[in-house]
Amino acid sequence: MRRAAVLLISILFISITLIAQEEQVNQDEMMKVWMEYMTPSDVHKHFQKLEGTWTTDIKFWMAPGTEPTSSTGEAVGEMILGGRYLKFTHTGNYMNMPMEGMSLESYDNSKKELTSIWIDNMGTGMMVLKGTISDDFKTLEYSGTIFDPMSKSDMKVRQVSKMLDDNKMQMEMFMTYMDQEFKNMEIIFTRK
Repeated sequence: MRRAAVLLISILFISITLIAQEEQVNQDEMMKVWMEYMTPSDVHKHFQKLEGTWTTDIKFWMAPGTEPTSSTGEAVGEMILGGRYLKFTHTGNYMNMPMEGMSLESYDNSKKELTSIWIDNMGTGMMVLKGTISDDFKTLEYSGTIFDPMSKSDMKVRQVSKMLDDNKMQMEMFMTYMDQEFKNMEIIFTRK
């Protein structure tokens, strides 16, 4: 009986010790994963290069086969929340009306995925796109949808942004209308 009690106490002690060690390993691993998740990566360092004031030369195509309309504006990029997100504030004119917009670019270290959010004073909706970045950090490709208030349905959107050099970038947006993709917008950003 005494041997059984000593054996039972020994097993219980070893079990508690093993559980405590496993919990410490789990806490250490959990802390490591969260630190990797929250630490700005090389993609975030690329975003940092886009900070500053840019002039924007914009072309809009209203439908496939139409001539573009042109306008100019300004975009100001800044990193926020400890270098984790790139916020661009845009100002200009669209169809002879003042336009204000804001984009928020993020890179999720865990998902290895870009997210771009766009809002402006031309509507009350929000465009959310998901995408990838090339290994050389020069091309960002996004896709998603934007709500079309005329058709009361989502329209497919594809966006490609390219760094042409350290002081110039190009953003092209393509929309799918009646199963045909067409270039809807092009913006050339030139650093001031």
